Amino acid sequence: SQNRWDGLCSLAACAPIYSIPCLQAEVFAEVSLEVRLDSLAIMQHASYELCGQTELDKRLKERGDMVKSSSSNQNLAVKVTENLKTRRWGHKQHSKASVTNKFGELSPLFFYPLIQGFLRSKSDKILWGGENGGRLLSSLLITLSTCVDCAGIHPGKAILSSDLFDLAWSFRQAQNPEVRHAVLVSVAICLPQLNPIALTKILSTEQLPEDLKRIKEYDSNSEC
Repeated sequence: SQNRWDGLCSLAACAPIYSIPCLQAEVFAEVSLEVRLDSLAIMQHASYELCGQTELDKRLKERGDMVKSSSSNQNLAVKVTENLKTRRWGHKQHSKASVTNKFGELSPLFFYPLIQGFLRSKSDKILWGGENGGRLLSSLLITLSTCVDCAGIHPGKAILSSDLFDLAWSFRQAQNPEVRHAVLVSVAICLPQLNPIALTKILSTEQLPEDLKRIKEYDSNSEC
């Protein structure tokens, strides 16, 4: 139900140290695919909540609604008053929306247990085989990408990016189109965060530009 979903998302964001390990365990446990996908989705939601993106989106939406409402209801007298205030006090000041990123220092807690869980179970054909395995793998890569994206300016972000790139890029030729799409999302998020040495190594050894061009021109998945 929606109440259960909202409660789990709130719990994950408010008490990540206690709740996230439970969600990570469910991803690799003997449960249904939907439970695994829900666990990953809740972790994504918690990542956005903790990094402040959810609050920022809310503030920007409220500001947009206020501007829209003001524009539709303003009359001439209000406009004249605003003009007089502007002339008297100078240009109108618009406060910038800002939030605190609480996710950066928690990003390894979200990120590495998922990596470790995958490495321990990657030979499990029941877990990772077939169409359901492809859905789970693509969701895992998107969740890991979310962790990197939400880490902000945390010093460890470059290391997370490097580790995610190594994992994701190994699946660039996967048969499942959802997985290939998730690989491209991961690469797009990781590359700007890599330090120059790591990026140079990747460009010189992985044939990255050629592979990306081939995917763009010939991949059967239009989203790729």
